[in-house]
Amino acid sequence: MAVILAADVVGFSRLMEVDEERTHAAFNTCNTAIAGLVSKHSGRIFAVAGDSFLAEFASPVEAMRAAIEFQEDVSGCEFRGNPPPHSEMMPPPNSEN
Repeated sequence: MAVILAADVVGFSRLMEVDEERTHAAFNTCNTAIAGLVSKHSGRIFAVAGDSFLAEFASPVEAMRAAIEFQEDVSGCEFRGNPPPHSEMMPPPNSEN
């Protein structure tokens, strides 16, 4: 059995239009965080395309733990300095896109 975790950045194209440099820097920070969490929870990233990735886990529990930790980590991330107008890297839970 394998569990596949799929994730991408909400609004990535819009964010890149607003401020490409800061969006790219924040995206790299998120990628570093998710790679560490996937590894910490005994998973492996096996595909990356643009602003999305697929990770495989042998345990559904570990996949959920990784996903929850990642969401908690990135929910506190902000752009350095003033954020671009009307943008966030990740929307708050239960928000409309």
